[in-house]
Amino acid sequence: MATKETLASSAASGDMLTLIGIDDFAAMAGVKPNTIRQFRWRGILPPPDGFVQRSPYWLPETVALWITNRRRAEDGRPRK
Repeated sequence: MATKETLASSAASGDMLTLIGIDDFAAMAGVKPNTIRQFRWRGILPPPDGFVQRSPYWLPETVALWITNRRRAEDGRPRK
């Protein structure tokens, strides 16, 4: 997760930040947006890296790491 200092320094240097919202998070994870909302409500998702107005956003690195870890965890589970 990015720190406030990291986000502030990126913004100050003029770098464009890519922010992933719920819909894009869902597309990257291969699930529906409502699934992402449920995962967030249940505490399954990482905390948002920030908010724009009241909408949560994550950095691409946070989303990629979560998806990788989720797939690793699923590989160990028996399939139905």
